[in-house]
Amino acid sequence: MLKAITRRLHNIPTKDRAILEPYLDTKLELDHRRMHKLYKDRTTIDFENIPEFFGWTRQPHHTLRYNRQHKLVAGLIKARDEFPEVNLVHNLKDVTSIESSIGDNFGWPDPYTVNIDEDEDEARCVVEDIVFHKIYRDWPMWVVWNRYIPGKPNRMLMKVVIDDWENSECKWRGGRLEPRKDVVWVNSYNEEYPRVLIADIKDKIPGQSYLLRDLQRDLPDGIELSPEYSRRMHEPLFMFRKSIKSYIYREMINNSFDISRMVDIEMATIGLPMESKKPTEAGVETNAITKQEEEKLKKLAKMLNKDYETLKEEMLAAREKKAKEAKKKK
Repeated sequence: MLKAITRRLHNIPTKDRAILEPYLDTKLELDHRRMHKLYKDRTTIDFENIPEFFGWTRQPHHTLRYNRQHKLVAGLIKARDEFPEVNLVHNLKDVTSIESSIGDNFGWPDPYTVNIDEDEDEARCVVEDIVFHKIYRDWPMWVVWNRYIPGKPNRMLMKVVIDDWENSECKWRGGRLEPRKDVVWVNSYNEEYPRVLIADIKDKIPGQSYLLRDLQRDLPDGIELSPEYSRRMHEPLFMFRKSIKSYIYREMINNSFDISRMVDIEMATIGLPMESKKPTEAGVETNAITKQEEEKLKKLAKMLNKDYETLKEEMLAAREKKAKEAKKKK
């Protein structure tokens, strides 16, 4: 994002850039702060300012029809330990704001102080579910709350994210990220907890997967996976698929990298097989490449971060060597 902003700023004409130059650093710094704040808002929770959510005891006349006509939403704080079940009604506008927060920042673990009947009682809760009407899809008709008690197992849904994927070893080796399941049910015991769980993929390479077993190892203190996963630890959360680049990387490590053969693999991978020329008595052409080969060789050079002309010379040299070896065998 910041690179794109920098690119747009530096595309300004020179005469205008001279005027704006004193402000460029300030603009970039402000954008950096904004992006950093957005990242923190999506990954951390401000427990010093827990939002207050108002509710009123549900009365017999609070039917679904009445709630829809008066823009109300039914609520339920589930019974737990010594605390009984509490039936409430909330303002539709307040519930919509929670639903928006869940959609933008994955706010399922966000804590709320539910104020009952204008300060008569209050409870710290997290949202378990928001049920929408089957026909009026834009109307949340029910909110289910879980009472949060520090020191006891508190069930909640949390998102699993990979931190710094762009600089990871798996990405550098040419791996392709394939998310399979990035949300899990956990039990939290702490007074404070993160909004998301960080997956550590430092030891992962293309062809491997990040499993529930790996997540259990990376969980912070005071958080554990829900018991329902006890027999499903082999399930993958993220899979790291192999690509042609990861194959090339492995071949280079094993010192068996043959540029002429790798071009054939590149051509075959994208469905354009390269016809190999059989050596004859007069020999084969080793100082020219076809137009198709040239296009694929440029892609390969970009993928390997190598100069195209250097790669071309290596390929032609490898072809010439193969032709000589084939001639000697005869």
